[in-house]
Amino acid sequence: MYAFTYRKAKDVKDAAAVIAKNTDAKLLAGGQSLIAAMKLRLSAPPELVDLGGIAELRGIDDPRRPDAEIATVARFVVENGRPGPKIDSA
Repeated sequence: MYAFTYRKAKDVKDAAAVIAKNTDAKLLAGGQSLIAAMKLRLSAPPELVDLGGIAELRGIDDPRRPDAEIATVARFVVENGRPGPKIDSA
């Protein structure tokens, strides 16, 4: 792999500031093939910004359904066999 700078973003504002300063930086959020591509030298971003610790990005809330909270869409797909949650607009 090529040399790169690793940053763990504290919040969304922090991540946005890094990306604004370095448009070649890549966001790292899990479930990506970026690290594999870097190991194969197919991708060489100068900076990685880890979004994993940002609490604001940990789930999806729907204000129309305060009782429903989606932790991960992938788990929903596995359990329900559909490509994503269907939220009634009623």
